[in-house]
Amino acid sequence: PTHVAPHGNNLETHAAVPWPAMAQGMAAPPRVLEFKTWWMETAQDALANSTVRRELVLYHSTRTAGFRIAIVGSGKQYALSHINGKFGPLSMFDLHVGAKLVILGKPCTLMQASLETGDWLDGCARHLRALKTRLLGELEKYGRPCATKLLPSGRYPGVRGDGSKGGEYVPIRDGKAKGHVCLSELIRDIEHLGATLAEERPELAMRIIHSA
Repeated sequence: PTHVAPHGNNLETHAAVPWPAMAQGMAAPPRVLEFKTWWMETAQDALANSTVRRELVLYHSTRTAGFRIAIVGSGKQYALSHINGKFGPLSMFDLHVGAKLVILGKPCTLMQASLETGDWLDGCARHLRALKTRLLGELEKYGRPCATKLLPSGRYPGVRGDGSKGGEYVPIRDGKAKGHVCLSELIRDIEHLGATLAEERPELAMRIIHSA
């Protein structure tokens, strides 16, 4: 069964970070989010110009907010209390395929999510995008500037994640890897749009954001 995080819950039983108001209709996260990253580097004990693939697996506990890094093929694992990002320590909402972060001092891009992780991210993204679309639709009725201006995510309304235009609903993956949507960007946009709509229709804004 799908477990839905209750509104107002600090997620002591679900996650280690505050659950955003607009996430009432989202499924509770897996206990661990799992991603792979890899790169090619010159082999130190091989012929000139020979390269070898290096691979890391990143595990993020949604209960403790900690990380575990496994170096594939070496048997080595490292526990990290946190990984810093642009806005401070990364949370589960910041992790997605394509995310760029520094792991053990090395700049990396998350290349692949596990099936469970990708399914959860895609399900959350569908819910959040639906809320964002509803808020934009209401704001257009009032001719508010945020319906046409740059959002906190750095995108314009009606522009998809791949940069193409079109405000209509499109499949989350749209040819991209499972789990590629950054939930924290959507959350910031929804918070901004919700606050703007609240200036016109506070009860409606609250109802949309807390809708399941």
